[in-house]
Amino acid sequence: NPVSVEVQSVTDGVKVKVSRVPDGVAEYSVWGLKLPTLRQRLFRCVSIRENDDGTYAITAVQHVPEKEAIVDNGAHFDGDQSGTVNGVTPPAVQHLTAEVTADSGEYQVLARWDTPKVVKGVSFMLRLTVAADDGSERLVSTARTTETTYRFRQLA
Repeated sequence: NPVSVEVQSVTDGVKVKVSRVPDGVAEYSVWGLKLPTLRQRLFRCVSIRENDDGTYAITAVQHVPEKEAIVDNGAHFDGDQSGTVNGVTPPAVQHLTAEVTADSGEYQVLARWDTPKVVKGVSFMLRLTVAADDGSERLVSTARTTETTYRFRQLA
């Protein structure tokens, strides 16, 4: 049966503070998190630590039930191939930020983002655009990177 607890805050979409440790959450247990602002995901609890102030810190990793069957039973898993590229689901980009700075009359834009999972060999295609006077978009620069940060330099 689902257990609900009060969510006190969500920081950067990755750190959730709740009013109490929900019943049934123990080391190596699997639990789900459902909030209106986040899509539902399953997690496996790795550790529970009591802090000096009486609160608890729960460290968890994202849980994919199909992976356990593959490792434990040698099961064959094709999964949902929709939205994939060559059978690999591209990681979702989250928490995208762009910081613009001026240096001696030239602008720089630092783009940063996170992904909920790491996929080997994935590169990101970036397009930096600005709004034109007529409301359309004007392409300023493009780049490709395997990192989750990129600095566009020497922008006029």
